[in-house]
Amino acid sequence: MLDTQDINQSGPDMGLLEDWISRHDLAISLGVSEDTLWRWDARRTGPQSIKLGRKVYYRRSTVRSWLEAREVARKIPARGRR
Repeated sequence: MLDTQDINQSGPDMGLLEDWISRHDLAISLGVSEDTLWRWDARRTGPQSIKLGRKVYYRRSTVRSWLEAREVARKIPARGRR
């Protein structure tokens, strides 16, 4: 009898990497290219990452903090008096 956990699990041990997201998946989530994430890493303007072999991973909480730090309040234009 097959265990459904064996069928659903693919790739690395997801328990170990559940708090991390790959560069590919982050690019999709943010709607940017992997090249953009690479440039942000090179310029040190993107979220912090780690490199494991040839793969780059981002801690999900770090990405959320990075996004929150870039959140800006929109200015409401003043209405002219008539």
